[in-house]
Amino acid sequence: MNEVSILEKEVVQANPLIEARKHMNLSEMRLFLLGLPGLKPNISTDGNIHDVEFHDIWVSPSQLERLFSGKTASITNLKRHIKSAYNGFIELAFDGGGFGLRHIYAKMDYFPQKGLLIKFDDEMKPYILDILNQSYTRYALKHVFPLSSEYGWRIMELLLEYQGYLKKGKPFIYRKFTLSEIRFLLNVPEGLYEGRLDNFRVRVLDTPIREINEKTIYHVWYDAYKEGRKIAGFTFYMERKHDDDGAAVPPEEVAALDDVPTTDKRDILARLMNPDRWNITEKAALKLVQKYPLEYLDANIRYAYKYRDGKKNLGGWLMSCIERDEAGKERERQEVKKAEQEHEKEKARRRAEVRERVLNAVFDDDTEDAPPMSEEEPRGLAPLSDIEVRLLRRGGASSPHVMRRMEQLGLTLEDVKAGKRG
Repeated sequence: MNEVSILEKEVVQANPLIEARKHMNLSEMRLFLLGLPGLKPNISTDGNIHDVEFHDIWVSPSQLERLFSGKTASITNLKRHIKSAYNGFIELAFDGGGFGLRHIYAKMDYFPQKGLLIKFDDEMKPYILDILNQSYTRYALKHVFPLSSEYGWRIMELLLEYQGYLKKGKPFIYRKFTLSEIRFLLNVPEGLYEGRLDNFRVRVLDTPIREINEKTIYHVWYDAYKEGRKIAGFTFYMERKHDDDGAAVPPEEVAALDDVPTTDKRDILARLMNPDRWNITEKAALKLVQKYPLEYLDANIRYAYKYRDGKKNLGGWLMSCIERDEAGKERERQEVKKAEQEHEKEKARRRAEVRERVLNAVFDDDTEDAPPMSEEEPRGLAPLSDIEVRLLRRGGASSPHVMRRMEQLGLTLEDVKAGKRG
């Protein structure tokens, strides 16, 4: 195997093993993976020939020098890397809070003319060879070896565990972790960046992810999510920039109608790229989800869908709605209308309160109700109301307006007291 071919080789690991290796530094991870391409694990029932025992794996001196960026030119440095890897272990998590430690290597020998010999310890068989009934991850070494960040390497492997979903027509995969989970899985030292989330994001997430995006065929991004007002964790996303033939990954089939609320990034992207409605390109859709909040996009997609009738260019109509925030404008109009309605209700309530206070001030609690209206009421002006009758019966001089109304109807106080209303 030459230097190029070893990086083209795929490695297969049980997913629990990936997470159990979180204690490894960058050199230890590289040395570990160099021992895997020469092994054939049992991953299928189709009669494939697989290894049942570990055998010696050789990595040539030129491969070592190339893969470790020339730092192995010094025997002292190479010995330090190998000693660190050989003394390493994996930490297994058991049900009920238990854990276990396993030694990784049976031997690691270096010969200047032949290179490095790697042989795994038999305790590693369930995690490297016998993984038929386990979830596992397969990827080529070339996708991780360019990375110089331990955090970036671990992020890549955690996301690559889900890469099988990319082959099912989905534009990207995602994994959600609490803050404590991602600190644990990335092996962030206890106390480091505690209470300093901005530094954590820059050093542990942003810088490594930038390297992933620059040096691999994958594009990675993340969102923080909150519980209350506090950031509780992060959701990581990964898409393949292109397939091996350079073709764009096909979008996921739309699972929900455009008038159904959702803030799931997968659903938002799928709705934007829906070829039967909006037909936004994948590139444009990704820019939109990076530029605008998901709630903002969801609201404007639903607005565009609601008022889509008569629009010839639906994609252009949707983009216009998003850029102009038509959903936000409609929401503001509704809020103004609601405020006006509430204002009118309040005015009516206050008028009723004033009327009640007037009545309470004019009449005693034992005031009798006004007699019923006469059947022989004159036509024209509206007859006296109950309030007007009560005012007049209690002393009309206190209300000149009511007195004028009574006179216009051709009535006297005696008429009103007798039950006439006009």
